[in-house]
Formats: sequence, structure tokens, C-alpha cells
Amino acid sequence: MMKFRLYYDKDEETHWLNDMAREGWALQRFVAGFYWFEPCEKGEYVYQIDFLDRPGVVTDEYRALIEDTGAQIIQTWAFWVFLCRPASMGEFTLYTDVTSAIEHYSKI
Repeated sequence: MMKFRLYYDKDEETHWLNDMAREGWALQRFVAGFYWFEPCEKGEYVYQIDFLDRPGVVTDEYRALIEDTGAQIIQTWAFWVFLCRPASMGEFTLYTDVTSAIEHYSKI
């Protein structure tokens, strides 16, 4: 299934992706507002969106950090990075302290 949406708020976009997962749709691909989904078990995944320092450049250090959280990179597009991990692992939060959260939102 393909859907088109434009978001200017990454938190709203993340919320929508998680709603889609709760309804049984797993994100497979994203390009310029077009989202492609495949069926999955309802609530199987949780999603997060992060932003790269340079468009399309995922460093080995960043990849290792994401893998350490049990997540995987689904797609990069420009500065966006779409991440997911099994919902069975619990809440998926990337920036847990105030300093890193401020730095993250300042990038946006």
C-alpha cells in the first residue's frame, strides 16, 4: 500500500507511522512524501525518525549506535532516517537526556 502525506513536524510523522504499525502496516520505503507499507502483525513494530548531519550519510558509528538499541534503519532520504524495532522490546526513544534532545531539535 502506498500513501502520500506531507509532514512539517517529525513528532506527528512518527506518531502516524506508529499508528499505521498498530493497524498492521509496516513501513518499507519513503520518498518525498510517498510512504510504502506492507502488512505486518498489528503492533509488531515501533518507529522513530532521526536526522543526519549530512544528507544520506550514515556513519559506521551511527549505524552501530542504532543497532545497539535493537533497531534497524529502514530508509534514509536526504536528512531523514526512518528507524524501527520490534515493539516487543518496549518503548523506542532515541534522545533520553535533555542535552541530547535539545541538540536533536536544534538540528531540525
